[in-house]
Amino acid sequence: MSIITLCTFSHSFSPLEAKTIEFSKPLTKTTQDSTYNYDFIKNSVLIYSISKETVLPSWLHIVQSKVSSIKGDFSAPSGMVIDSKGNVFVADYNHNRILKITPKSKVTIFAGSGETGFNDDTGIKASFSLPTSLAIDKNDNIYVADTYNHKIRKITPSAKVQTLAGNNKAGSSNGIGNQTSFNHPTSLAVDKEGNIFIVDSENNLIRKISTRGFVSTLAGSTKGGFKNGQGAKALFNKPSSIIIDKKSNLYVADTYNHRIRKVTPMGKVSTFAGNAHSGTLDARGRKATFMFPSALSIDEEQNIYVTDKYNHKIRKITPIGDVTTFSGAIESGFKNAGIKNSTYNAPHSLVFDKKGAIYISDKDNNVIRKMKPRAKLSGYAQYKHVGTHHVNLALKNEEGKDFTQEFDINVISTNARPTASNIHFTIKEDESINFTSNDFNFSDKDASDTLHAITIISPPRSGKLTLNNIEVQANSTINVGEVNNLNFTPKNKAFGSNYANFTFKVHDAVIASKLYEVSIDVNSVEEEPIIITKPTLNISQDKKYSYFLKAKDGDGDILSYSVNPKFPLSSWLTFRDRVVSSIDTDV
Repeated sequence: MSIITLCTFSHSFSPLEAKTIEFSKPLTKTTQDSTYNYDFIKNSVLIYSISKETVLPSWLHIVQSKVSSIKGDFSAPSGMVIDSKGNVFVADYNHNRILKITPKSKVTIFAGSGETGFNDDTGIKASFSLPTSLAIDKNDNIYVADTYNHKIRKITPSAKVQTLAGNNKAGSSNGIGNQTSFNHPTSLAVDKEGNIFIVDSENNLIRKISTRGFVSTLAGSTKGGFKNGQGAKALFNKPSSIIIDKKSNLYVADTYNHRIRKVTPMGKVSTFAGNAHSGTLDARGRKATFMFPSALSIDEEQNIYVTDKYNHKIRKITPIGDVTTFSGAIESGFKNAGIKNSTYNAPHSLVFDKKGAIYISDKDNNVIRKMKPRAKLSGYAQYKHVGTHHVNLALKNEEGKDFTQEFDINVISTNARPTASNIHFTIKEDESINFTSNDFNFSDKDASDTLHAITIISPPRSGKLTLNNIEVQANSTINVGEVNNLNFTPKNKAFGSNYANFTFKVHDAVIASKLYEVSIDVNSVEEEPIIITKPTLNISQDKKYSYFLKAKDGDGDILSYSVNPKFPLSSWLTFRDRVVSSIDTDV
């Protein structure tokens, strides 16, 4: 199947909007503690609604189509086409360039120096003057409405730029090559035979370049206005865009007349939708209203999409002329949301890719927007969701037709991984820790699971971790009944912040937790000094008395000596004081 995109030769694309919603084969099994994702629409459908009959379990929700943005240095991006490889090409109007966007949204310069001018060359050596629109043929040659150069340019897949028709002067001359003239051409379309149709905007004409390169006028008159009729008897008012349907009929966005016009292959012009009044009314044919429609696109089912520039909307026209709002709110803005609720600022054109997504050049927001078909049932199944859950998907397509799918999802129980937590202890240097199973903060989502064992992965490097007075080695597993015999004791007279640490895992009966850590701070204990000498208590008169005092301190502190003033020495005794380290002084 094929879709004729905006100003482009058709490629084998999926339709933008299918009348029938085709459901995928349902995903009926998942496991607890896992994410469930089911893309429930098989074909590419952008617009659908969820009916109130839809039944979902509480842990599931529907993710619908939405609008996103492509990052890039755009300035008033305008016409776009897509090649056979899915690359999008954009007329970057104010930057005088043609940009390339890969399917992975990488933006590069395909042609154009960025400076205003005219030069036929390759890639960035070529120059343009405010290019507005693009078209593409079956060989991926791109045609450019080089608006302010008043020319039609051609770019080969290797980025070689050449002039196809027109010269630098505005005019309306028919003929071949540079003998011809245009006045601000704004749009192009290529038919299956390779003929190019051009909206010559300021001339109010629809022009044609044949496969032999001859330029002629198909419809319209340079005086402009509004009138239906044959060929030159018909009048347009600054038309801006053109597309071709399967029967080779042309549709023209007659911008300043606020209408969509139809031109037969023989040049007969009629009004397809819209009237003389600007507005935003959704209705059939001439009862509907537009406000400066700027660009058109057509899908496989011959629905026409209109960028209704100053209504800031994307409108849709069915083959029988019913006009509806496809995307966008009445106010201008920049909001990525659902298809209906996103906002734009003077959107210019749109194209479709092979997967049913739409690219929109949001001109005054200087960005390329993308609508991607999404229809996903998503959620996270927990332990409490184990069991069978009924799903009833009830949808309506854009035409209001109902589509349903019913199935059950079985959430299968799996053993959840237990958890613990990092633990911190603070003790004194003369203390030890006798652990209990509660100290390790075992937890498990499976309500029936309990602590089965603890594995010491790496024992402490300071102090001793023992089980039944035997030092614990790396990767030792301790059954829950033995945990109360696990003990940690710091080294004698050793202390410090983060003195010791060891890592561990907890186990239920099946699986171990991730790695956790026990950290231990050891605070010092101040010890009193001890006098270790005994004084001589009996002496004879007329003899010298000497008593050498010795003391020690368990902490290794520096000692000083003094006489307690509450117990002064007898007058015949003197005290000779000197500061020593745990040795003696004399009296």
